[in-house]
Amino acid sequence: MGLTKAAVYGIYGLVYLAKQPKDKVVSLSEVASMFNLPKKFLAKIFQMLAKVGFVTSYRGIRGGFRLNRLKDEITLKEIIECIQGPIHFLFLENRFARPNAVAYKLKEICQEIEGFCHNKLESVTLIDLV
Repeated sequence: MGLTKAAVYGIYGLVYLAKQPKDKVVSLSEVASMFNLPKKFLAKIFQMLAKVGFVTSYRGIRGGFRLNRLKDEITLKEIIECIQGPIHFLFLENRFARPNAVAYKLKEICQEIEGFCHNKLESVTLIDLV
């Protein structure tokens, strides 16, 4: 398991929006320049975030984005999975020629780690990062 650049940029962007007054619309340029991120890449990420309802998109000269949900309702796990898909702790079971006790134990440990990661990421919200 690892975070992609897109997931990290999405987290940065949402945290920035969470720091703004509730109804303030923030331009993509402002977010991109705040963290020195590529604007086009950030635009694609924000489109994903808008699709699932984390942000609302506004067009026009005063266009941009604002947070659409409460800061304490958006979890880190939701953000990551929105951008990079389901979170899994990778265990390559098929690398063993035949299943054995060590392989079963390793798989069990990896499943425990994955469960811990899911629980931790579900417990962290945007408000915790602000």
